[in-house]
Amino acid sequence: MLDFNWAYPFKTGNLEWSLEGHIEYIDGRSQVNTFGNAHLSSWILAQPQLRLDLGQALGGKKGKIFTGIEYQYWWNKLGEKGTDDNKAQLLFVWRL
Repeated sequence: MLDFNWAYPFKTGNLEWSLEGHIEYIDGRSQVNTFGNAHLSSWILAQPQLRLDLGQALGGKKGKIFTGIEYQYWWNKLGEKGTDDNKAQLLFVWRL
């Protein structure tokens, strides 16, 4: 397994943003479970996110509430060969 993650904060005017996410690669392997043996193919999952610090933008506490978009890309989703997936999603993060 390899995992690479990043966070790049930046400002536009008075707004604070962040470009962050991660990419993971998991090598194929055999798996034994109650249903028998299965072969899982190698897979890649990439999830870049563009976040706005909503708390800061609304004059509240900085670094607690974020909103934005996330793009999720799967190649061989969860080890199932030929099952690829990609979609854009709305993002809301609340750090307690």
